[in-house]
Amino acid sequence: MESALRLFKSWADVIKKVDSIQDPEIQKLSNQLKSHATKIQKREYPLLREEFARILGRELWIDNIYVSVSTERGMDSHTSINLTGGTFASNRNIQKYTDDLRQQLAAFRFFSIHFRWYRGQRDYELKLTGNYYRDEELGNVYWSILETSREIERRRNARNNMR
Repeated sequence: MESALRLFKSWADVIKKVDSIQDPEIQKLSNQLKSHATKIQKREYPLLREEFARILGRELWIDNIYVSVSTERGMDSHTSINLTGGTFASNRNIQKYTDDLRQQLAAFRFFSIHFRWYRGQRDYELKLTGNYYRDEELGNVYWSILETSREIERRRNARNNMR
């Protein structure tokens, strides 16, 4: 997943740099890359979001939190992440999870988080604000993937040390 996000970022960077070059041949190649990149991103981002939710679900299973993805009307596929668990009876926990996940969710172009205490409950929804890109839009990933990966690993080690 990390390599896909890095690849998408590099495509966006290259296209942005060559857009200012006036050479017709370079512009033709840039347009071909742009077309190719947008098709791939539109296909791959929903898959990346689904895989991210599956991995997050494995991590949060220990905390009795169920994770799934859904689609908002008028949005790209799998743009909402759903977190279900008794811990979300407390607004403090909702805020903590929102703060912890915001950058990761933005990197995968999630649009909203739905918190529920139990399955079937009407959810509490938070829209993610900031730079939201549709899947086919070329935009920079402004989140440090390695930093977040290290944070997940740190939490996992801290939990294992508590046992």
